[in-house]
Amino acid sequence: MRSVFENTDKLQVFEKKVMNKKEEILNKDEALVLHLRCDQLLTFNEIAAELNTDLTVVNNLFVRAYRKSKLSAFQSCLAGS
Repeated sequence: MRSVFENTDKLQVFEKKVMNKKEEILNKDEALVLHLRCDQLLTFNEIAAELNTDLTVVNNLFVRAYRKSKLSAFQSCLAGS
């Protein structure tokens, strides 16, 4: 029973940190890669060719953008609760 309360306390501390953290904003490159991947359904190779950049750069931009968008969605869910 004690571990449940301890974990609940840890979760509440985490939620406060997330709520207090400013919303992450996508930069222009992250937004473009996320749009090309999710909305235009291009492959990472196609995006790299379209932007004339390295595949690794495209993958990193996508991962950062995806994480930021998920964090933003999570923050919205917590705010609505």
